[in-house]
Amino acid sequence: MEEQHYQSIIEEIWHNLKKKHLYPEIPMPKVRGTPDQEKVDSLEDEGVGLEMKQKQMTINGSFVS
Repeated sequence: MEEQHYQSIIEEIWHNLKKKHLYPEIPMPKVRGTPDQEKVDSLEDEGVGLEMKQKQMTINGSFVS
């Protein structure tokens, strides 16, 4: 639920943010929810606050809260 709240905040401000930075060619960031307990043990999904792969930013919702 918090992830949806964070995503709506990003959607509200994304246009103004891109305008301020001269419209960079990056997609709107996504908010990722808390991973399942099985995935927590893997190194790939270990508590990263902000991940960027191929210009796509993914924000960890549990890190933000």
